[in-house]
Amino acid sequence: PKYTFGFMASRWGWEGRQYMEDIMNKFRTDKYPIDGIICDFEWFTDESDYSFQPPGTPNYQDFGFNWKTFSQPKEQLAAYKRNNFRVGGIRKPRLGNTELLAMAKNNGWILGNG
Repeated sequence: PKYTFGFMASRWGWEGRQYMEDIMNKFRTDKYPIDGIICDFEWFTDESDYSFQPPGTPNYQDFGFNWKTFSQPKEQLAAYKRNNFRVGGIRKPRLGNTELLAMAKNNGWILGNG
């Protein structure tokens, strides 16, 4: 798609939905050309997994949405698209939840020393 060649603002540290939408609106009102935003892990969780030990942590949410940034994900993404904002979410190829990590290891889905 053409928008993939456009400008996308990437951020680590979206504090919440209102902050994210304020920034998007600022791009528009100040007439900066923008086609999308990129969210780091805060689109699906509010906890970084960088300090986790190999077994993970029991309450980590690997899949889903962070309700601080995406309190109404379906409606928000549809509204952003109507306003010509595409949204990309960064998801590193690792799991942080203890139960999901155990399942992946038991099924042979983790390679090497992971």
